[in-house]
Amino acid sequence: SVPVLSIMSNNDGASWWAGTLLGHSTLIAVASPDDLSQPVAVKDLDTDITVSTLIARADSLTLLDEVPIDGHVTLEMRYL
Repeated sequence: SVPVLSIMSNNDGASWWAGTLLGHSTLIAVASPDDLSQPVAVKDLDTDITVSTLIARADSLTLLDEVPIDGHVTLEMRYL
């Protein structure tokens, strides 16, 4: 087992910094604690991820009817 830290990028991997925010425009990876500027390869990973959610503006939603929220999410894996 090797210690790693979560890093993130919002410019398609051109630069990386420490972070755990998982959003629609960010990439999440892990890096060596000694060098957070680039992801490292991993075989198995156990980590915490913070998810930031948003809801559409009220003028685009029905405010009279109940709208079920299923709580499902799809994560896309990209191998760098």
